[in-house]
Amino acid sequence: MNIILISKRITKNLEYFFREKPVILFATVLVTVRCTQKCLQCNIPDTRVVSPFISVEDFRTLIDKLDDYGVQFITLSGGEPMLHPKIDKLVEYT
Repeated sequence: MNIILISKRITKNLEYFFREKPVILFATVLVTVRCTQKCLQCNIPDTRVVSPFISVEDFRTLIDKLDDYGVQFITLSGGEPMLHPKIDKLVEYT
């Protein structure tokens, strides 16, 4: 098969898939509002919050919901995600 034929077949299959069962492909989960930088363009609010980190339980609930919605790719973000004290557990669960 040539590449054009394969591309047309993939496009047709994707069109059918998204029309029949719409899904969310990408999601970004903010796991913390803490950061070591002070970037001018940052959109993370510099406000006082009850907890600067998402709890592992809340994170698991959120990931399970995203899985139910068919999300294919998840980005862990926030302020600086590596500052989360349990980032290893979050990554492992994802």
